[in-house]
Amino acid sequence: MKSTTRTIIQPELNPRNILVTIIIVGVITGGNLWLHRSDPLLGYGKYDNFGLAFEYPLLFNAVDSGFPDPSTDANDFMGVAQAQGVWENVYHNYFVIWGTESSKPIHGDTLEGIYLQLADVGCNIEGKDPIVTTEKEGHEILYQTITFTQAEFDFIGTFGVWYEPWPSFRANRVYIVAYITSLDVASRLLVEDTFLQFMDTLSSKSGKGE
Repeated sequence: MKSTTRTIIQPELNPRNILVTIIIVGVITGGNLWLHRSDPLLGYGKYDNFGLAFEYPLLFNAVDSGFPDPSTDANDFMGVAQAQGVWENVYHNYFVIWGTESSKPIHGDTLEGIYLQLADVGCNIEGKDPIVTTEKEGHEILYQTITFTQAEFDFIGTFGVWYEPWPSFRANRVYIVAYITSLDVASRLLVEDTFLQFMDTLSSKSGKGE
């Protein structure tokens, strides 16, 4: 059967909306997650939907939702998936946001948009490490480790961004990936290493013309 070229008519990714879903949901539900603080880490599960796959600690639940409105459903054009929980008294949040843009996004602008959104939801960025450039499957990735506070919580997280061409939709699929944990128990080196391991498990079908 001959393939049909489709054209996107969906809204483009707005990085200023990102952390409303991620940080607020993570902190508000964090109290309930302490119920699992003594549970052992049981291995890894796999999220596989909307052309995106990644592994996460099986102790946590992986859920997805629409973006930027979490009351809606995720779809091929835009959404967020995250796995969060507490293990051995430590909060962990792994998440991926995907969106579509007709033009090539500027990685640095997207990172700055994330930090603006952190401020919008009451977070105070305490420090930023230098931006690091690397590659995944031939695509440039920018990532940065930061420390920030929200209410009485202190966090450290590594945030990364990259995009892939999505030929069948004549657009780019943009990914924002992060790992966030409690500042008082995690070093920058450990957080960055966990983020890179998380990135290694992540695969996308968009760049394969699907």
